[in-house]
Amino acid sequence: MKQESNERQPLLDDEKISHNIHDQNRRASSRLEWAESSWFRLFHILFWTWLKPILLSGYKRQLIANDLDEPPLIDKTFALSERLQSHDWSSITTWMIIRKEFMKDLISVCLMGIPFCIADITQVLVFCQLI
Repeated sequence: MKQESNERQPLLDDEKISHNIHDQNRRASSRLEWAESSWFRLFHILFWTWLKPILLSGYKRQLIANDLDEPPLIDKTFALSERLQSHDWSSITTWMIIRKEFMKDLISVCLMGIPFCIADITQVLVFCQLI
């Protein structure tokens, strides 16, 4: 029996009850937070293993609101919104606000990238000397 996809069908169905047997009122904690705090965080984040349970559930049946995870305790979008709303947008241009907020992050990332660039260049030079 082949299942046909309907693009207009909603992904979430709020009217149905949860299929979770143990606790129908409690949602799971954030799997993304769990993946970020795990010892194998790089593996979990790169291969999106933290999304696998919800994807498997969504493949088998229509998702309901209780199937979704709780939002993370530290909501990064809310923290970023608070950082940007603290400025006076009427007197300062948008680019100035962005520069003030993210210049320190940009400089630190660039400084961390310099050793990697040097390592790449030296690998090529050493390899050319060996040949």
